Amino acid sequence: MTVYRAVLTPPQESWPAYFAMTANARHLADDDGYCMAEGRSVPHVTLCKFEVPEGASVDKVWDAIKSLPPPDMVFDRMHIKNGKDPASVSQWPMLMNAGTSIFDYQQLVVNAITAAGGIPEKEDNYDPHLTLLSTTKLGGDNDVLKSVLQGVDDFTG
Repeated sequence: MTVYRAVLTPPQESWPAYFAMTANARHLADDDGYCMAEGRSVPHVTLCKFEVPEGASVDKVWDAIKSLPPPDMVFDRMHIKNGKDPASVSQWPMLMNAGTSIFDYQQLVVNAITAAGGIPEKEDNYDPHLTLLSTTKLGGDNDVLKSVLQGVDDFTG
């Protein structure tokens, strides 16, 4: 089955500000890794991955998701998450959403997917976030990573 992702995207007119954050950090992204950049990705917050069983309509699932009023995308902090493999010392700087409204909205999305016949992927402890880049090039040095990300304070206060 195909895996789909339900995501939130900020207004398109704000994308240049998001891309500016990673403009000086692109050289740190792994060759096969992720770096939010114009022409490579769209700023987004993944809420849920899901599949649609054979014979069911993915359009029905999308319609159910799109019928939900979107929450405000407000970020209150940057968090640097270390990857699962300690040997790779991977770092994932990400903007985290303020308060609990994103979690409530995430549950609404999961419920809408289920009600429309989709099968949400079960991910324990998944926090919706906006990933800026992934890197294994700094050996865990968060200070260097923070110093090259531009304008994060504009988003996190």
